[in-house]
Amino acid sequence: MCVSFRSLTIARIAVAVAAIWMYGVGSASAGGGGEDAAGLNSALQALCTTLGPSLLPTCPQLPTITQGVLEIAALNNAPPERVRAFNNIAQGLHVDAGNPGRPPAIDPQISTFPVVDTKQSQTLSNLLLSSPPLAFISSKKGSPRPPATATQLYDRDADTFLYGVTSGFLSQGVQPDTLFLFYDNTAPIINLFIPGQVIAKISLQLVVLNNDNTERLVPTALKIIVPKAGKPATPGGGAPLNCSASTVTGNFSANGTKTLSAAQIGIDCAVVFGMSPFSSRPHAIFEVEVPLVVTNATDPLYFAVHNPNSPNLGISPFIGDETGFTPASANPPILGASGMSIGIAPFAAPMGPPPDNNAPTNYALCANLPGNGLGLTLVPSVAAFYAIATDGDMRLEAPLDPTTPLVCPF
Repeated sequence: MCVSFRSLTIARIAVAVAAIWMYGVGSASAGGGGEDAAGLNSALQALCTTLGPSLLPTCPQLPTITQGVLEIAALNNAPPERVRAFNNIAQGLHVDAGNPGRPPAIDPQISTFPVVDTKQSQTLSNLLLSSPPLAFISSKKGSPRPPATATQLYDRDADTFLYGVTSGFLSQGVQPDTLFLFYDNTAPIINLFIPGQVIAKISLQLVVLNNDNTERLVPTALKIIVPKAGKPATPGGGAPLNCSASTVTGNFSANGTKTLSAAQIGIDCAVVFGMSPFSSRPHAIFEVEVPLVVTNATDPLYFAVHNPNSPNLGISPFIGDETGFTPASANPPILGASGMSIGIAPFAAPMGPPPDNNAPTNYALCANLPGNGLGLTLVPSVAAFYAIATDGDMRLEAPLDPTTPLVCPF
């Protein structure tokens, strides 16, 4: 009898799924603590050993228990609460939000950017209504202000909501090729916005795809800046603010930190004004579009499952490599060498072992957004982690009460 390579792959994955639940971490109850992440890293090592380097060529190590749960959930296409239950991690200490990938062949909601509501179609409203977010209470006290506080979804004190979804455009194929992030900033703002004003700071964990198919993590800070052309925007409505004046800062070339225009590395952003599920008053919703980097060389597990008979992992939408954005030719090259590309990878960044001596760990997704009042002061509004599952689902998670320091870069 002939057994195909794909059948063998599915069998190996099924064994790994069973193995990952057997390698529990004992009692790991901290909300985000680095000291408890070691057990989950052991479980990840067991998964890597079971699958082998052909499916997991680089075995992840994660600094926090939140990231460890996300990474195991993403690689096994399992809900985070299942990972916590099988590894003796207390439930209720984290908030989660999972959204399925939306290839346009199945769901055409994201067909253009920015995503907006029009008289003909409530595209943005429908997308947000069908996509559970994480909720945050922005940080308005302290010097320096601490990161935003994650909270339960319907907490009356919540004023900012983070949505994430992967999707693709018909012109670029039907598999997910882009991550969309929506920062729903419900704070009442007066006199918004002045041309040239920095109205948001957002952190992204990008990767540079090298010419040898390896990846290099590049923490990136996006500043959304009001374009000088056109009329100042108001919170009551009007055309979306585009990304033409916005900048990104990071060590893109591996030769030192530089500030570029967002468009130079393929990042698009916008600020739209309207209602959302959590505020019936028109307010600012910040949108960010980031190309995905998911390749068979680095992420072969994402391409291994196309079999509907594999109930644990589902059917992967990834058929061909997603290599992100390749910048235009420049001297010197923006990414350090010609032919390289940049985007966001699926793993629960930033990677690394649990920190020693209670050292702080960076959140993956942070945002400082306008606070109450005139909107001239930015306050910490989002602090979360993410991972993209093998089936394209976008998973967001944040600890409610971190037991070790978790910080944002600004």
